[in-house]
Amino acid sequence: MSEFWTIVLDILIFIASLGVLIVVHEAGHLSMAKLFKVYCYEFSIGMGPSIFSTKPKKEKNQETVFSIRAFPVGGYVSMAGEDLEDAEGVDDTIQVPPERTLEGKSRWKQIIIMAAGVTMNFILGYIFLVIDYCGCPQTKYIADSPIVEVSDNSLAAEAGLLSGDEITFIDEKYYYINEATGIYEAQPFATLSRSVDRYTYEVAPTDYMDFNHTISATLSGVTYNSADGKDYTEIVPKTTGDKREVTFTYKRDGTEHVSPVITTKAAQTKAYFFSKASWSWGLIGVGVQSETFFYNTGEGFKLAGDRWAYYCGAIFKGLGSLFTPTGIKQVSGIIGVFQVSTMAAQEGIGTYLSLWGFISINLGIVNLLPFPGLDGWQILVTVVEQCVIWTKKAIYQIKYAKKDMPEEERKKLIAEQSIDFKKKKGYIKLKRIASTVGLILLLILSAALIIKDIIVPIGS
Repeated sequence: MSEFWTIVLDILIFIASLGVLIVVHEAGHLSMAKLFKVYCYEFSIGMGPSIFSTKPKKEKNQETVFSIRAFPVGGYVSMAGEDLEDAEGVDDTIQVPPERTLEGKSRWKQIIIMAAGVTMNFILGYIFLVIDYCGCPQTKYIADSPIVEVSDNSLAAEAGLLSGDEITFIDEKYYYINEATGIYEAQPFATLSRSVDRYTYEVAPTDYMDFNHTISATLSGVTYNSADGKDYTEIVPKTTGDKREVTFTYKRDGTEHVSPVITTKAAQTKAYFFSKASWSWGLIGVGVQSETFFYNTGEGFKLAGDRWAYYCGAIFKGLGSLFTPTGIKQVSGIIGVFQVSTMAAQEGIGTYLSLWGFISINLGIVNLLPFPGLDGWQILVTVVEQCVIWTKKAIYQIKYAKKDMPEEERKKLIAEQSIDFKKKKGYIKLKRIASTVGLILLLILSAALIIKDIIVPIGS
């Protein structure tokens, strides 16, 4: 498959995955709205102009238009009484009785409808993780072993290395090419030699090929200067012509061997949407020794729950770090998410599901933020309105408590003090302005993150 069609396939898979998250989120809102008999004008996947829609069949008592719109950056459910009469998908010719509007429902029902989307994202994230742990093969890395696995048709295989060889010594040389002359420097700019058993690392590897825990310094292009691996320098290529030469000393069947020199040239990651490509050394094809196994159902559900909780904590921690220079650099927009998703797909279905479980949970948490335009804002406004009503009623209960009047009259007077926010035009206008400003700010933020992803891509 050509690189062009590979990129097209990557984009289609990404859009489909994002679409699943959007459908599930909006389906949460729609299902609860239907449960409480709120009239829904439209269920839309995507924003912008409609490219496909199904009209409701009146003879089957259908009410909602289902649409797919041009830009896969979100979705919405248009409900009667949502203060969005001029929004896309709202048919103002339909007369909806007050009891079937969102505002016509009790506030606890409104909150359930508003929170249903993020709840579905949390559930979907957990389901993805359960499928990963229960249905996908798991890999256990033998982190402290010098025994390696060798990929077929790799440079290491061509040099004579076999899976099961025990690496005892590594010698490597790094060369920069003179771009003006196309000639390599006479001497390598770095030479490293080490005995494998001198190094011990604690963090388990995340990659299969070219990230052997024991020999990671060579295989990842990172040179550790101390036995505990805390102090290090990175040796990275600068251009396509740069190369490194690696010689392995290893034992096989009790006999020591020295492999021929393995030469790897610099490699670049894919660049999408004008983003910069990051540099790394080409793969040698030597990987950490591993074992494949499956968790049983009970273990899978428990581990999925642990991972779900860990992701929630990591996301909240990340949100807290947004106000620091380091934190803001780690934020990515739609392009950054696409790049990470593409890399995860190359690692296998388990890694891909785990990533999209994280993204689904992240979408849920972000939507809970009390920022205008998000579900969390609507929930907060609804809670505040109810608290204002309760507070005013409580004040008048105290005011009328000592008055000499029939109980029914007292209850009637207190009930009359309830605030009907729907009739307060200034308040409704203020809510609309806040929501509009919030949506504009979110769009500006999305655009800024796209620019950031182009200028400073993932991995650079």
